[in-house]
Amino acid sequence: MKRLVSSVLTLAMVLSLAGCSKKSEESTRATKQTTASETTTTESETEETTTTESETEETTTTESETEETTTKESETEGSTTESKSGDSGLASYTISPDFKIHSDLQKVLYETRKEKRAYGFVASVEDNKINSLRKECDLLTVIDEDNYSQLWNTLDGIFPGMNSNFDDIYEQKLPSYVDGSATDSLSITNKTFVVRSDSEVFSFVTYQNTNSSTSFFKTYNYRSGDSMEYTLDDVVTDRAGFSKFFSEYISGAIKDDAYSASDLETVKALAKKISDPNQAVPFLLTYDGILIVYTQDYAFSMFKIPAVYAGDYIDMSLFGGTPESYVLQSDEYNHIIWDIDGDGTLDEISAVSETDEYDSLISFGISVNGKVEKLPDSELDYSDMGLYKFYLLKAADGFYVYAEVYLESSDAVIEVFKYDGSSFKYQKGFFGNLPNMHIDGFFFDPSNFTISHSSDIMGTGYVIDNVFAEENDGMPKRIVKMGERYQIVATRQELTVNKFSNNGTPDGTATLPEKTVFAVTGIDLEKRTLLCQYLDADESKNFYFELNVDPAQNEEDYSLKYNGIEQNDLFLGLFYAG
Repeated sequence: MKRLVSSVLTLAMVLSLAGCSKKSEESTRATKQTTASETTTTESETEETTTTESETEETTTTESETEETTTKESETEGSTTESKSGDSGLASYTISPDFKIHSDLQKVLYETRKEKRAYGFVASVEDNKINSLRKECDLLTVIDEDNYSQLWNTLDGIFPGMNSNFDDIYEQKLPSYVDGSATDSLSITNKTFVVRSDSEVFSFVTYQNTNSSTSFFKTYNYRSGDSMEYTLDDVVTDRAGFSKFFSEYISGAIKDDAYSASDLETVKALAKKISDPNQAVPFLLTYDGILIVYTQDYAFSMFKIPAVYAGDYIDMSLFGGTPESYVLQSDEYNHIIWDIDGDGTLDEISAVSETDEYDSLISFGISVNGKVEKLPDSELDYSDMGLYKFYLLKAADGFYVYAEVYLESSDAVIEVFKYDGSSFKYQKGFFGNLPNMHIDGFFFDPSNFTISHSSDIMGTGYVIDNVFAEENDGMPKRIVKMGERYQIVATRQELTVNKFSNNGTPDGTATLPEKTVFAVTGIDLEKRTLLCQYLDADESKNFYFELNVDPAQNEEDYSLKYNGIEQNDLFLGLFYAG
């Protein structure tokens, strides 16, 4: 148990790495193209925003990202010609001669420390209601302070002050939860997710919420060496031209139907803002492109513009460079242009699929320059499968593709393919969800990322595992056994538990009376073990304890009992999806 507690207590301290941007030797601009069947996916999320600094803008969005592969011609020569409309698909776009790929950047190691506080009381047993106050703030810092002192100072100027402000709000609100006069729950949170972290660029986004009705996203893009912040005008050299290019490129990938009308309106609104030199447009920088961010009506969405096509409108020196290992994400057309065989020629990697009348996959594969390796039919035995997006991973032992195939009835399936020098051969798949902005951030480093799993332990929610795929045949392996989960619940009846100190050593037993509020802080889904924290208004009295879900009787046993008692009979504050 000592290892169990210490694993979770250090979970937030796990380092993440990554890199990207710049250029070096020339890769010829010939792109061998493929023909990709159309695949459409829609993502709707809910979040809110408000912002206005530098290149980040406060607004909000209910946004559906629709991605669709479209046909391309068999080969595109890389001459310098003006980028054109995407009406006929990607065949109209040409490769910029300024796009150079090089892997000589260094990862900038960083750390995200999570500062958490919580308290609550049972407001109504009959309504299963707990009124809770929760504060959580991610504190981001770079580890190599000597070589990146200015970047360290910049981050030190953002996060400690934010954390202190959140503590002030928490202390202000706490008395009403202690005396039971609070009428609802309140979360004061800052989530911070890094998109790129290398010797050229340090790019990240924060999501902040300081009351029940106001939240906002903010994007940050810094030059790692001297912490100069990039504005859109530093990255986009021709805003009017880029606005037109953005509109045509993204619109060309969106189906022209009633379901996609809001997507097209979103693209128009973004294009209008991009063209206005007085408007701030939030964005993020990746290794091979720029993510234009749109937030409005409680949601966050992004549209990727590959740098390889946008050479006439952006500073190409910011793109094409990577560290030794990295991840690239597919764009709206479900394709990636990159040199994967090292021959100096750019290759096209794309998702090729066929769907039935209900848009469910009946055939799926990964194409390299027109050579398709299909997923075995045995892997397509779900009636509700659809492609979300795919990622190209460069690990120590070569290139992999992670194709995220969603299932309406459960977690996604991640299908793994490995490049053998001519095509991507199917390896195997695993259940789980790759990082996304609304749960656990971005997928840009195969040596440290997250896989989330939905679970009904203590109510429906996500358990987030920190994993790595380096030197592991492309398959994710957990860094620590305990997955991250935070859920505030209470006891319906008296409960005796084994206590543990902060360092994980046994610390006797404790009896939790009826209506005791505590937080679930981590779950090991394999062992069905929970790490919990007793919550007191005097935080010096908080302590950790363990709960164990009864072992399953057989493969079909999904019951959730503790010492033979159903969890709904034992705990308050549990809610379930569906």
